[in-house]
Amino acid sequence: MGLYEEALKNYDQAVQLIESLEGHEWMLEERGVLFRKLGRYEEAFNDFCQIIEFNSKRWSAFYGRGELYLTLKRYNLALSDFNHAINLKPRRSWCYYDRALAYLALNQPENAKADLDRAIQLAQQRYDDDSQNHRNTFNLALYHLVARNKAQAEHFYRDALNRGAAKEQIREAIQDLEDLLTVFPEQPWAQTVKAALEKRLPSGGS
Repeated sequence: MGLYEEALKNYDQAVQLIESLEGHEWMLEERGVLFRKLGRYEEAFNDFCQIIEFNSKRWSAFYGRGELYLTLKRYNLALSDFNHAINLKPRRSWCYYDRALAYLALNQPENAKADLDRAIQLAQQRYDDDSQNHRNTFNLALYHLVARNKAQAEHFYRDALNRGAAKEQIREAIQDLEDLLTVFPEQPWAQTVKAALEKRLPSGGS
C-alpha cells in the first residue's frame, strides 16, 4: 500500500467516526486532496463541495476544489474558486501561484504575471522571516521557475537542499512539479528540476 492509500484509509476511518462536520472540516479537505492525488476526482469533488455547502467561508475548501478543477483543465471554474479563496485569505502565496497557472492556461499572461509577482513577494517575505521553512523555500523556487526567473529558481532550490530539507519536503516539491507538468507538460526545465530532486531521495523515493 502506497503512502497516499495508507493515509486515505486512515482519513476514511476518522470521517466515519465524526457526527458533525463542525470542527472537522479539515478531515474532508485532507481526504479530498488525497482523492485528487490518487485520481479519484469525483470523490474529491464531493468532499470539497460538502465542506463548502457546510461552511462557505472556509477558504481552503475553495482552494482545494480549485486545485481539482486545475487538474481537470476546467480553468474558468478553477479561477472562480481561487478568487473566492484569495478574497477570504489574501496572504496565501500558493493561491496566487495556482491562480497564475489558471490565467496562463486561459492565455491571460498579464494577469498571470501579476499573480506570480504577488506570490513571490509573499513567499520572499516569509523567507526573510524564516529561511529554515524549507517548504516555503521550495514554493519560492517554484514561483520563480514558472515566472522564468531561472537563476532565482535554481538558487532557492539549492538553498532548501543545502539547509537540510527533509525527504518529505522534497517529495512535496516533486509533487508540486508533477502538478505543474499536468497543466503544462511542455516544461523541460521543470522536468529537469524534478529529476534532480528525485536523485536526492533513496531508490524508490522512500
